[in-house]
Amino acid sequence: LLATLLLLGFSIYLAAELNFIHLPWLNGSNATPTIAVQQIAVPDLRGKTYQAALSAATKTGFTLKVTNGITTGVVINQDPAPPLLAPKGSSIRVTFGSATQTAIVPPNLVGNTLSGAEQILTNAGLRYSTRPDGTDPNNNTPNITPAPRPTPTNTPVPRPTPTNTPVPKPTPTNTPPIPTITVDPGP
Repeated sequence: LLATLLLLGFSIYLAAELNFIHLPWLNGSNATPTIAVQQIAVPDLRGKTYQAALSAATKTGFTLKVTNGITTGVVINQDPAPPLLAPKGSSIRVTFGSATQTAIVPPNLVGNTLSGAEQILTNAGLRYSTRPDGTDPNNNTPNITPAPRPTPTNTPVPRPTPTNTPVPKPTPTNTPPIPTITVDPGP
């Protein structure tokens, strides 16, 4: 029985020495202190220039890492993206691209009524405003310009130049003039 206990004790000692198991009383404490990493909210850098993105990242405790080597234009993608949390001092990887905004023109605007066109724009999540055309008091044809919006396939579509897309005049007579719809380009 004594030989078995000695063999067991030696086996445990050897396992600890070879770091198969950890025994805090053997060879002092091998415990490594754990440092709490502060997690903070990632700032939204999208749409910012290099200097503005660098300033915002530094101000909140992050570093900025440009993934494509280009620092002209604006941030078009970032990782991690807001509102995620990340360790203070970690890097935010950003990709810069053209500041040109893109837009998707919803179908069925042409030939639609003002309320129909407004509903299509609202359903598409586009901001717009209406105003009278002002050129002809009898002109009931509104003008519609869609707001910029990214394409779902990541294929940029150049934003159309501000043009007016006429919507045909309603057929009933004695109707009040229909105002012009102008999409708010937003930030």
